Amino acid sequence: MNGVHEIDHEPWSFSHPTRVFWGRESLQQLNELSRALCDGSLAILVGSHAAAENGYLRRLEESLSDHRLEVFAGVEPEPTHSTVMRVKSFVEERGAKGVVALGGGSVLDAAKAVCCIAYTDSDITTYMDRVEEFTEKQIPLVALPTTAGTGSEVTPFSVLTNEETGEKKSLPSPFFYADLAVVIPDYLATVPPKVIGDTGLDALAHAYEALWSVNANPVSDALAFKAIKLITASFEAYYKDPRDAVAAGDMAKGATIAGMAFSNTLTAGCHALSYPIGRIFGLSHGASCAMTLHLIAELNAPVVAGKFDQLAAYLGLESGSEIPESIRGLREGVNTIPTLNELGARRGQLEEVAAGAFQPLLKNNPVTMTDEVIVALLEPEIA
Repeated sequence: MNGVHEIDHEPWSFSHPTRVFWGRESLQQLNELSRALCDGSLAILVGSHAAAENGYLRRLEESLSDHRLEVFAGVEPEPTHSTVMRVKSFVEERGAKGVVALGGGSVLDAAKAVCCIAYTDSDITTYMDRVEEFTEKQIPLVALPTTAGTGSEVTPFSVLTNEETGEKKSLPSPFFYADLAVVIPDYLATVPPKVIGDTGLDALAHAYEALWSVNANPVSDALAFKAIKLITASFEAYYKDPRDAVAAGDMAKGATIAGMAFSNTLTAGCHALSYPIGRIFGLSHGASCAMTLHLIAELNAPVVAGKFDQLAAYLGLESGSEIPESIRGLREGVNTIPTLNELGARRGQLEEVAAGAFQPLLKNNPVTMTDEVIVALLEPEIA
């Protein structure tokens, strides 16, 4: 009836334990808060070779001059289980009581795992194989992202690769939440175009997947709407010029807000397919998500039509039916991400993608995605 709204009695909950700070001025607070978290003891500053080479690790170490720190610079993109074990040994040999992680999702994901197994006899592979479950965090974690993408600084997930099998796995645990997250857009100024494209579209996928996940709730929806608008409006400008401070700032906000959204809802079909796509075609996680986000949006559109119409008005589009094409437009503006057709994908590989889809995430998709549905969805992309 016009003007009458149906009462919503569906139960839902939302929780987020990470304290988030924004902007370079946060470093002054971080110095004190991080030192307090570690009880004044030594902490390990974990980063990548890139963060060492561009001076970010050194500058952060200087900013935290009141904090006792030692540096481990060597976490690679798509981190492996052996890297986690190397950082674990580095922490234990020095008797460190905390980790400060500076980097993209790979660095932050590795640090999360380290903080849960430090000073134990556990090997991270037992958790990757679901033989054990995390029961507590051993030492605290401070997370500072250097990409606008994964939102790992505010999520309870860690994506790790078993380098012996090549299998990539997403580990969920409430103990993976960072104790502090500090988001400083200045770190985004030197990100190369390929990483901007990969991580930015990953962030967009997080927001959309939170919106259409079967676990969505009013709070996650509000966060997803905001994240989508920030990313959609700033992605192209940031991709073209990472020194655009306004665009970088909005991308950083969007990625973190998207992370908070999907931390409660989990992701769905797009991410479920990203794992086999990345393995089969040798693509990064973000590029793998970019392959299918517009397709999954089109698949899910009929069952989230109300949300899409609201989102379209928020984005300045005519109707929700334009959303899949708007996603495709952003993806096509990134010339570092190939299409399935450009990769020479064959139908047999699409069947392999379908067979290897991560089933727990497929269950979060509002439209059932059988192997047949997945192949039919992807097949037009190789024509």
